[in-house]
Amino acid sequence: MEGNSFSVYQLKDGYGTFNIRSVSLKNLKDKGETVKFSNYKHLYTGKLDADAETTHEAALGFICGKLTASRPKDFTGHPLTMSDVIVLRVEGDAKAFYMDVNGFKEVPEFMDGPYKYYFSQHSVDIGTYPLDGKEPPEIEYYQQSKPVEYGRMEACGALMYSTPLTTEQMKQYKVLGASSNPDRAVIAIAQFEEQMQTIGEFEKSRGISPKNRKTWWYSDFGVHIKYPFVTHEQVTVWYDKIIDIMASKKRAMPDKAAKRPKRNLEWHIQAAKEKMNAQNAQDKSGSHKKREEVIS
Repeated sequence: MEGNSFSVYQLKDGYGTFNIRSVSLKNLKDKGETVKFSNYKHLYTGKLDADAETTHEAALGFICGKLTASRPKDFTGHPLTMSDVIVLRVEGDAKAFYMDVNGFKEVPEFMDGPYKYYFSQHSVDIGTYPLDGKEPPEIEYYQQSKPVEYGRMEACGALMYSTPLTTEQMKQYKVLGASSNPDRAVIAIAQFEEQMQTIGEFEKSRGISPKNRKTWWYSDFGVHIKYPFVTHEQVTVWYDKIIDIMASKKRAMPDKAAKRPKRNLEWHIQAAKEKMNAQNAQDKSGSHKKREEVIS
């Protein structure tokens, strides 16, 4: 994702994070804990508007408003609450902020990683991965190569660093950063899956032909899946366009609620009286008719 951005992280489910959920930063430290990246899951990434880029406080206020007042469809997390972490990426500088009792507080320890980078060669040796003064990474080999990051690479393993690699290092050694890395400005996996479902439903409702679609229906799992030739970026761009189309259509629809008369308590009382009077008039008319039949 180009430009300035932000990501939302919320604590993972489970017993391991039960005692640190929705607590203040002071209480967290009193428990002997720190804001560890490994305790969190990445749920959302979005762009920062130009108006929100003046200060960190302004950016964080913009984000809270965006995710609370007009919750994005692809945000799958719970409403922002204490213990959530927001990472701001402004002009290439990434900083993490903890949602505390009275606003946000910076938590540099959250950015300590670990940072995962996938590699495609079957074996790695000194000179085949970045060092440049860094500690040697932990190396994880897979039993067999597998697609990662939605098919962006066929990886044979992963390198684990305590600090992030630069873009130049990633290009030089042909490694791919995991989307979960705190410095990465990519959308979350859960967010991407939600985007695919929205795209699939839109394409289905519009009757878009299969050759022009970005997704296909995987009946075995009951979900929409992107075609292999469709890139991660193309899905996100198409999703943004669909959201704009849906928003413009909603704005163009007449506001039926505005045309309805205001129905307060007095209105309902008056309506009930009119209905009762009409019923009484009908009953009287019926009784007169019966009396005339008897007389005749």
